[in-house]
Amino acid sequence: MKHDFSDRSHDQPRKPKGMIGNGLIVFGGAHPRTLREGSSEREVLDFMIFGWLLVGSALLTASTVTTILHFAMGDGHFHLLYALFGIGIGALQGTIDNVLQYRRSLYERGCAELRRAGMRLPEVVQRRSAVALLRGVRLVQGGAIGVLGGVCMILAAMGPSIDAYSTRKFLADNQTVAIEATRMVDAGVARTTDDFKAATARVDQLNRMLTTLRQDKVRRAVRTGDRTAVSSTSASDAQIAILQRDLDAETSKRDALKVALDRQQLADRNAAIERNILTAPNAIPKLSGLSGQLEALAALTKDDPKLLFFVIAFQLISLALELGPMWVSVSYFPSTYAARMTMQHFIDVTKISEEGARQLGVKPTQEQNAPETDKSAGAAPANDNAQPGMPASSSVSAGNNDPLRAQMNGATPPRRGRGRPRKNPIVPPPAGGSSHA
Repeated sequence: MKHDFSDRSHDQPRKPKGMIGNGLIVFGGAHPRTLREGSSEREVLDFMIFGWLLVGSALLTASTVTTILHFAMGDGHFHLLYALFGIGIGALQGTIDNVLQYRRSLYERGCAELRRAGMRLPEVVQRRSAVALLRGVRLVQGGAIGVLGGVCMILAAMGPSIDAYSTRKFLADNQTVAIEATRMVDAGVARTTDDFKAATARVDQLNRMLTTLRQDKVRRAVRTGDRTAVSSTSASDAQIAILQRDLDAETSKRDALKVALDRQQLADRNAAIERNILTAPNAIPKLSGLSGQLEALAALTKDDPKLLFFVIAFQLISLALELGPMWVSVSYFPSTYAARMTMQHFIDVTKISEEGARQLGVKPTQEQNAPETDKSAGAAPANDNAQPGMPASSSVSAGNNDPLRAQMNGATPPRRGRGRPRKNPIVPPPAGGSSHA
C-alpha cells in the first residue's frame, strides 16, 4: 500500500492538467500525476521551470550545431539535412540531461530530505569518481557549445557587417586585379545600358507611329462620313496590326534589358567582379566559412571595442542556457516529491526482500549474523515464536529483523559476539567409552 504524504484533503479538486504542463514536468524529471497528487503548487512550478531550462538547452544545442554545419560545410543556402542533424543532436543532449541531471539526482535529494527530518538512512551507493568524471565532461561539453552558441548568435546578428568587411578586405588584397576586373564588369554594364536605351528608343518610335496611324484612320472616317464606312481601309488596319506586333516584341525586349541592368548594377556587380578576380592566377581568396567569419568578427571587434561587450554578453547568455540543467541538479530545492519517491522505494524494496525470504525459506541476513547466547536455567523463551534448537534472539518474526528498518528507527543493529565462530563443533565422547580410537 502506497502512503499519501501530502496535506491535500481528498474532497478538494485536483490541480488542473494540461498537455504543455505535463510535458514540462516530464522534461523536469518527474511523473505528472504523481507530482500533482501529492505536491504543492510551488513544487509543481519548480519542475515546470526545470523542464523549460531543459527545453531551452536542447534548442540552443540544436541551433548551434545546425549553424556550425551551415557555416563549415554549407554553400550559403539552407540545407534540411543539416537542420535535422542539429535537431537530433539537441534531442539526444536533452534526453541525456533529463536522465543524468534530473532523474538520477531525485534519490539523493530524497535521502537528504529524509535525513533532515531525522531519519537514519544508508548512504547512496554510487561511484563518486564516475559521477565526477561525467559532470566534468558535461561541463566541458556545455561550455564549448555555450561559447559556440554565443559566437553563432553574434555572427547571425552582425551578418551584413561581416560580409561588407570581407568584401572590402578581398578587394584590398587583390587591388591590382580588382581594378581590371571592375573595368570589365563596368564595360558589360555599359553595354547593357546602351542596349536598354536603344530598345527604349525603338519602343517610343513604334508608339508614335502606331498613334499616327490610328489618328489618320479616325480623321479619314470623320471626313468621308457614312458614304465609305462599309469599305474600310484594310491597308491601314494591316499596318496597325504589324506595328502592334513589333511594339509588343520590342517592349518585352526592353523589359528584359531593364531587369538585367538592375541585376548587374545592384546584385551581380560585386559577384561578377569577385568571379573575375578569382580567375587570376595570383588572386587571394575571400574570407569564407566559419574561420573566415570568426576572423572578420575579430577584426571588427578590434576596430570597435564596444562590440566586444556584446560578444561577451551573448556568450554568457548562451553558456547559462546550456549549463542550466546542470546548475539546477547541483542546487538545493526543497522537494517533497523526491522524499516521497525515496520513501516509497525503501518500502517497496523491504517488502520484496521479506517476501523473497519467505518464499525461499531462508533466514534474513540479520538472523544469520545474530549472536548465540546461553539460556539461563529455567528461563522462559523471550519470544513465543522461537523455534526449537534456536536462541530466543533469532526469532523469524521479530519486529526488528530488518536492518534498514532498524536504522530508520534510530536503533543499532545487533552485533555478533566476540571471537571467530568454530568451523567444526566439538563432539563430546560417548558415555562410558574411550575418547581414543
